[in-house]
Amino acid sequence: MKQNLTAETEKREEQKRQDLLRQQKEREKNKSFSELLDESHLDWRKYKS
Repeated sequence: MKQNLTAETEKREEQKRQDLLRQQKEREKNKSFSELLDESHLDWRKYKS
């Protein structure tokens, strides 16, 4: 019985992790180009003409 509970808990935690990863990827896809540039570590201003 306790093993069943532990397995279900692990499944739920894994599902939560997968959902979080999916949400993060979705947010990344929906970001604008300027938002991505702002978050990048490149100094893009020196490349901008």
